[in-house]
Amino acid sequence: MSKAHFKVGGVPEHFNYPWYHAAEHDLSLARTDVSFSWRSFPGGTGAMCEALRKGEVDVAIMLTEGAVADIVKGNPSRIIGTYVNSPLVWGVHVSAKSPFQSVEELEDQKIAISRYQSGSHLMAFVHAQQQGWDTRELDFELVGGLEGAREALGEDRAQVFLWEKFTTKPIVDHGEFRRVGECLTPWPCFVVVAREEVCETRQAELLELLYGIRQLMDTMEASQKIDYISQRFEQQRADVEEWFSQTEWYCAPTISAAELDKVQDTLQALSILDTRKPARDLCAPFCVFAEQGLSGSMYSWRVHSVYKALEQQGKSEGPLELKDLLALGHLDQYHYLGADACYELADTLSLNEEHHVYDIGSGVGGTARVLADCSGCQVTGVELQPELCRLSTELTRRVGLADRVDFRAGDFLDYDWDEVFDDFVSLLVFLHLPDRKPVLDHCFRALKPGGQFFIEDFVALNPFSAAEDRLLRDQVSAVHVSSAAQYQKDLEAAGFTGIKLQDMSEAWRAWTQQRHDAFQTEAPKHRALFGDQLYEKRLSFYKVIAGLFAGGNLGGVRITGRKPA
Repeated sequence: MSKAHFKVGGVPEHFNYPWYHAAEHDLSLARTDVSFSWRSFPGGTGAMCEALRKGEVDVAIMLTEGAVADIVKGNPSRIIGTYVNSPLVWGVHVSAKSPFQSVEELEDQKIAISRYQSGSHLMAFVHAQQQGWDTRELDFELVGGLEGAREALGEDRAQVFLWEKFTTKPIVDHGEFRRVGECLTPWPCFVVVAREEVCETRQAELLELLYGIRQLMDTMEASQKIDYISQRFEQQRADVEEWFSQTEWYCAPTISAAELDKVQDTLQALSILDTRKPARDLCAPFCVFAEQGLSGSMYSWRVHSVYKALEQQGKSEGPLELKDLLALGHLDQYHYLGADACYELADTLSLNEEHHVYDIGSGVGGTARVLADCSGCQVTGVELQPELCRLSTELTRRVGLADRVDFRAGDFLDYDWDEVFDDFVSLLVFLHLPDRKPVLDHCFRALKPGGQFFIEDFVALNPFSAAEDRLLRDQVSAVHVSSAAQYQKDLEAAGFTGIKLQDMSEAWRAWTQQRHDAFQTEAPKHRALFGDQLYEKRLSFYKVIAGLFAGGNLGGVRITGRKPA
């Protein structure tokens, strides 16, 4: 199968060194099934907005404010993640021959911009606002990009130009420009944007693309990065080191909704935008808001641990068998009782090749793979954590089940499925969600008439103590644990019928205690895999869970039922 290919665009500047490095050295992106071609846009964000609209590129690395402004104005694209999380430092430049020596003297001067709605245009407004100038009086000279600005300032067709500080530093050092001030963006400076069509049809591949570039950045030594940037972009090494120390890389499908709101607030205050959009409508469904994240202590360690465990087996690359992943235990199957619970699930719902199953909270895909393998069914999994979702796609491809199993990242409530699935399953997921009503309503709509469900979840057998409440909330991210009776009422209120509850409390109490004891008994093996610090955290977490079940107030339940035919 040929690799998915993306046309990617960005400015020809040091921020994009990983893309240049990969393209120039024909590097494959580690652990991915994607490739890309690179196109430079000297005209900046405005030029990329136009290229996205015309379908000339699939993905673009853009200034946050420019991307937001153009998406609000109708660009059929979506933000898929944060590229650089630190603010951008814009230099305020004049010609070295200019009589102006300070920012205060520039209020009524003509400003060179690459194009309207570009970063240089929008930041001219931000800078004017910061200086207390009347933004309605700003006068612009359209110059197309950095080279055009050099000509315009040299010929005195414009007197001011805002551009990224380190990109223009060689021009300042050579005595062509003079920097008279600086202006910082009040938000993360670069985002990754993709056309809507690409977001809808190639989500898994986009996640792999981001991961591959992030891996490339992570595997290059700092000195290697600085040397490459200095040579490739003709900058002094000391300047690159200063810039590098101030830059926070991200390149991940996560962004802050509050920051996107702040961008729109600023653009509206400057009369650049007449209207605005909810932050969710600016982003692809798989771009998760920073405000949504679950406890890092529960999930951030899993990807690294899966890779390391497979490496210890000599299987870091190439095809896998399902048993290789099942051997990883709770790294593959996040719920209790392991694969046995999946086999019981498949038998209970009488799954076969005609069924399409909705797996809510699919983790790294362990449940979905077992169901598809043992029954032949199709499975669509949705996982809030994009990196877990990306890993699930990779592992599923390596075990040869990609034709029957696919995954989506993000909040499943952001996916509008109406009578698509024959069954939905959710194992130890709903306990993390503060309000079950919209969740169950979504699940009801997603099922075809007569469709079945299978849920496993925590329940309260008795009221929790204050200490238990804290442990559930802070250690387990369990924000909603109700009685089994209340669970049944919630399901009935959503419209489900034929509800049956099976008490799993004793089985889970024994299993969680056995998991803790085995983890402690096999400490040398687990320390070698996780390292001492992570081992102690996992041991503590397993002890908390076992203790909660042993206390008698926390229980477990297996619930089945159906949507009326």
